[in-house]
Amino acid sequence: MSQYKIVDCDDGSFSVFCAQADQAMHSRIGPMPEARKIYVSQAQFGRRLLDQTLIERPLVVYDVGLGIAANAIASIEECERIYTQAEDAQSCKVRNLEIHSFENDIEGLKLALNHLEQFPFLSAHETTLKKLLDKGSWNDESGRIHWELHTGDYFETQKLAPHPEIIFYDFYGPKKVPELWSEEAFRKIKIHLDHYADDLPTELFTYTAATPVRCAMKVAGFHVGYGIPTTAKRETTIASTDPKTLSQPLGRAWLDKLSYSTSIDDRMRKRIADLMLPYLAEVPGALADDTQASPS
Repeated sequence: MSQYKIVDCDDGSFSVFCAQADQAMHSRIGPMPEARKIYVSQAQFGRRLLDQTLIERPLVVYDVGLGIAANAIASIEECERIYTQAEDAQSCKVRNLEIHSFENDIEGLKLALNHLEQFPFLSAHETTLKKLLDKGSWNDESGRIHWELHTGDYFETQKLAPHPEIIFYDFYGPKKVPELWSEEAFRKIKIHLDHYADDLPTELFTYTAATPVRCAMKVAGFHVGYGIPTTAKRETTIASTDPKTLSQPLGRAWLDKLSYSTSIDDRMRKRIADLMLPYLAEVPGALADDTQASPS
């Protein structure tokens, strides 16, 4: 018996529920709204794809937790939209897109492909997805988009992929699979990215704003900031290898709120304070910080 089943979302769309994780793959806003808002829009695909200083380099995206492919498909559709606009306007060149999706169980996607009437966003990409699952990769006819599937343990298979500018980190939630949101997990990612220390910075986007996750990112060596809200989340999170890429980094107000957070211990509080206080003392305006929600 399959561990996956189709469930309703609040917007009338559908998601896939995993019995082992005891969680649906998407929040109640639905697969494509979530993919477009939290990931593609927030990652500023348009700005990146039209960056003429990087025109010879593809935009490399790690799609961590392929699921039913919503994040990857939203990325491809946004890329195709930008290509069409640039061609119609006969304007500047557009960078190629290279997506590396990571997944250890593709049965959820297979279920969705067998019920396209409930997942219409997959219909236009059915042939593409079947080729991806069959061959492990897909290229569009123009040669501008390359999509590759890596199956197995992400922390091992990431070593097979090139340096990413963007990481969509979209595993099941921290309470369901805490090992994927731990300091050790983020340290493995940071070590991998450090191999490209002299290259472009990498930004990691995720839906959770959990205090233990943000702390794990910080102590693993990432700079961490607030992400946009959605109708399902008051905040999301962005982590980066370069603090200059964060428009709203976590600051003194967030650090102060850690003093009454029940989700971390005193040792972690001290580690975060030791990391942040020297930075906050040096950066103009950082001491004033934000008015974001309290840590959980």
